Amino acid sequence: MILATAIAVLVTGVALAHGLLLAGGLVLAGVAGQRFTPPRSAALDRDRDR
Repeated sequence: MILATAIAVLVTGVALAHGLLLAGGLVLAGVAGQRFTPPRSAALDRDRDR
């Protein structure tokens, strides 16, 4: 739902050439991407710190 809203706002911002809508769409797309990214395991984090 968030991703669909983000795409709609982003497309509307591009179509209307309105910077605030465009920025809002990009922010919502980032939030949606963050929410749907699977969590990283603790083992991968430990290996990366070495």
